[in-house]
Amino acid sequence: MASVKGVGKRLHESPASSAKKARLEEEASLLSSSLSPEDDSEDVSLTSSQFNELVQKAQAGKPHPIGQPLVWAINRQQLCEVLQWYKAYQSGGYSHNNILLGQLIDSGVSPGDIVTEQVVITRIGGCRGKNAKGELVQKAHQNEKSPQVRAALNSQQMHQPVGVIAGQANPLLPCKMPHRYNVLDYFFVTDVWCERIDGFRTYKIRLEKCDLATVSWWAASMAYTTQNIGPEELATQKCPTCQKSSPIIYINGWTCLEPKCHDHFRFYDDTSKTLIQLDQRLLEHNNAFIRKRMPQNATQLPSLYPPDLIIDNKLKYNQGILCPDCRCCIRRTEMHAWRCENKSCNYVRDIPYTIVSLDEIQPTRRLATICKDEIQHRNITLGSYTVQIYTFPGETKENGEPGDAVGEFYHFKGGNLANIAALFEMMQGNELGMARKPARLEGCAGEMLTAHAAINFGAPYKYGVTQESKSFKEAPEAVLQAVNILTWAGEKAHVDGPEEFRKEPYLDFNECLSIGYLPGGSIGWHDDGEKELSGTVASLSLGCAATMSFRPKKTANIGPPSRNQKYTKPTILSVILEHGDIMVMRGSKVQKFYEHQVVPHGSLRFVLTCRHVLSEMVKPEERAKSITDGFVPLEHRFYALKKLAVADFPSLDKAEELLQEISGAGWTYDYLVGVLKRAGLDEESHSHVLGWLGSAIKL
Repeated sequence: MASVKGVGKRLHESPASSAKKARLEEEASLLSSSLSPEDDSEDVSLTSSQFNELVQKAQAGKPHPIGQPLVWAINRQQLCEVLQWYKAYQSGGYSHNNILLGQLIDSGVSPGDIVTEQVVITRIGGCRGKNAKGELVQKAHQNEKSPQVRAALNSQQMHQPVGVIAGQANPLLPCKMPHRYNVLDYFFVTDVWCERIDGFRTYKIRLEKCDLATVSWWAASMAYTTQNIGPEELATQKCPTCQKSSPIIYINGWTCLEPKCHDHFRFYDDTSKTLIQLDQRLLEHNNAFIRKRMPQNATQLPSLYPPDLIIDNKLKYNQGILCPDCRCCIRRTEMHAWRCENKSCNYVRDIPYTIVSLDEIQPTRRLATICKDEIQHRNITLGSYTVQIYTFPGETKENGEPGDAVGEFYHFKGGNLANIAALFEMMQGNELGMARKPARLEGCAGEMLTAHAAINFGAPYKYGVTQESKSFKEAPEAVLQAVNILTWAGEKAHVDGPEEFRKEPYLDFNECLSIGYLPGGSIGWHDDGEKELSGTVASLSLGCAATMSFRPKKTANIGPPSRNQKYTKPTILSVILEHGDIMVMRGSKVQKFYEHQVVPHGSLRFVLTCRHVLSEMVKPEERAKSITDGFVPLEHRFYALKKLAVADFPSLDKAEELLQEISGAGWTYDYLVGVLKRAGLDEESHSHVLGWLGSAIKL
């Protein structure tokens, strides 16, 4: 009885030679270190040096392929944003509507896996976890109702082509892979069966290349032919226990592959009929099982990569594209362009500016605010805005009563929508430099860019993502106008809010983070509680509506304990932020006890969020830059009065003349009092404007 020492086999279609068996023994030592802590197919968190070491071992002694892939990628996110048939950011297999569409084979192989020029045998993902040593092992049984198993069975039944991607660190490939991820071709699912690995029922899948007439680009030699191709059907044998037939797929002997059978995956000696104890690593597939081929037909296969995009509207091309020069998958890392991420390629494709109207991007369904009983709320009017105020309770007291209020959330609706519409157009037409930056695993195969594009203006703001930051002197007019609008709203919330919250001082905003959302973009649960920030945050929404939700942190003693596996608590407030709405969060303890997320409901949204970065909390070597970059030019402070005139100062009918006179004179208190009196402001507006200007020029 032949055996192979190793957990996998790298074969051509002809029988394995002794030299190949020696190679398998080398690969076995490699595979023990290739199990991923978070994925069935690979470890996406490996550093470049760790990965390069793994690749060197996997490819040692192998020839180069006879061709090159039509599609390749540097990281998983590139694949997922370009390929229509693969969106699996972590798992090896990708299914949609319970149909397997794509399969990645990388370093995480299992016993009996095979990769040849036309056949792939691999484990179906799922039900794995870490053991005490941190190794990824089977943790539970699979069955036909397991999502990935059901998807594979459906693909087999529907004759669905499955795209296969080979990772560079897969040790079973017949040749060296030229790139980190390489698209092989379309394959059909020919067989799905159940084995036992480490005592657990585990499903395997056999994939066969759809187009057998074309030589595979990953073949090790042009001399490769389809000789030794076997019969279309494989010999079977009936199980005496369950009376069901199973094919003979191992040279070690026949076994029942019916997972519900008592004798499932038990091997018996044909002569003595006694049970044979076999190490699963010694199992070897029957060559007839490898060589069999499906009947060829004239199936029209879809394209492996999406067609070239017709650029006519930015809302239609939020996804990645395929570089026409080097065939690398390109993520849309910039708001207004695609730039090839292959360092050896200089391809850039600009996205033309197309101003989108509000009607084109609004959600089709009506959205509603949700407020739980523990959140107190009230309405007030500020200027031309109607403001809904929600009060957040602190941690529950020892006697079980709700905690004292720790902060408020102000939702402004109304204002001068004509000015807001102009701002929305300016944000679309300006090249602000917004870009997507790595949110995790930068430089690794599992690198993930943010789901939004952003750029910071004013004092540099660090929040876990390394974001480009420019001074307010470099900020476009749209950003500076938003800063002034939000400064007004922040001051209003402070002055007109409850007295207990005024103990925490309000500080003028010196930073503005500009974010652009595309379809599918969002920001997950987080807080704005960095130690460098003051306790007030304000934002202006432009474009489609979005839901901003709040929930207590899982460590906060607020509300009932969590009942889910992640120990997260339920949402207690969800507010719909529409075009032109302003939100203000007040109170640093809101960030301490609560977290929030933002989910847009349309095709395009911008949000400009202002904070005050505390210069005394910034590193000494960065303090001077924080102060100078965060100073808003005075001319823009006064220009904002004109924009706010209709919203907050209806008696200021000579705003243009007033601003011109102010901007050309000295900044003295008495002079400003005289100018405002001549403008005919009433006493209340007069006092408010002076206070607003005073904060700008430090009177």
